[in-house]
Amino acid sequence: MKTDAVRYLWLPLVAISCLVSQVGCTVPVWSSSKGGGSYGVSGNAGYGMPKSSPWTRYPAQLGNSLATGTRQVGDAIAAPWKPRVESADDPASLASIPDRVGPRIYLQLAATAEQQGQLPMARRHYAKAREVAPEEPHVLLACARFYDRHGLTEEAWETYRQAWKHAAEDPVVLNDLGLFHARHSQWDQARQFLDRAIASQPGNLRYRNNLARVWAASGDADTAVATLENVLPPAQARFNVACMLQELGREQEALPLLQQAVALNPDLTPASEMLTRSQPPPQLVRLPQPTAGF
Repeated sequence: MKTDAVRYLWLPLVAISCLVSQVGCTVPVWSSSKGGGSYGVSGNAGYGMPKSSPWTRYPAQLGNSLATGTRQVGDAIAAPWKPRVESADDPASLASIPDRVGPRIYLQLAATAEQQGQLPMARRHYAKAREVAPEEPHVLLACARFYDRHGLTEEAWETYRQAWKHAAEDPVVLNDLGLFHARHSQWDQARQFLDRAIASQPGNLRYRNNLARVWAASGDADTAVATLENVLPPAQARFNVACMLQELGREQEALPLLQQAVALNPDLTPASEMLTRSQPPPQLVRLPQPTAGF
């Protein structure tokens, strides 16, 4: 009985010793020996944990132990889970997002909406692009063309004028203004703007072709040919004007130009084929009916 009393008195003392010790907890073990039962210590007794187990240490000691282990293992463990530090060239970085959205994105959204037939949405996107870049001539042209395509004549004209105000000598702006007037059969104004566009870019065939079409549409095919002869061979110039006249429904006026084009260049196959289609078919001569007998 005395031995049991001693054993139960030692247990609390050993537990307290484990708590205040910094070298880990050793587990008391009752062992039988010749001198009777006695207390001893063992690093791996029948119950409890081994003396060297990190779970028996204070949290601070446990943390230091894990940190030491991580340093020994190195980046093999830490690196895969470490978030990437943001940099200017990182696509996921907020630094890669511009502070303000430019007009191009709104123009692209507007064009997509227009192709899908969502005209109110397209108009809102064009308006937003104009709001972002109110003085950019080509943004204004994109908006004006949208209005022009959908019959909003007043809005189109006002927006064309705004583009011209900010880029009075831009040939693209001048060409668009010329075509706007041409669509409304305002030939004099159309020629003035197109002349200025050509003066800015004399070698631009598209601008010259537009001016030639204005001359042809207003009834002056000869001046239309002269306009194109500055940049095209004579046969090609006549063939182009003939095509314009045919598109305008004036086939009879186109016929002599086709004949001239083929005469100047017999190898101009498109002109020859169009001339063949344009000429009236030969008249059939009705033969007299043979009489019966001899």
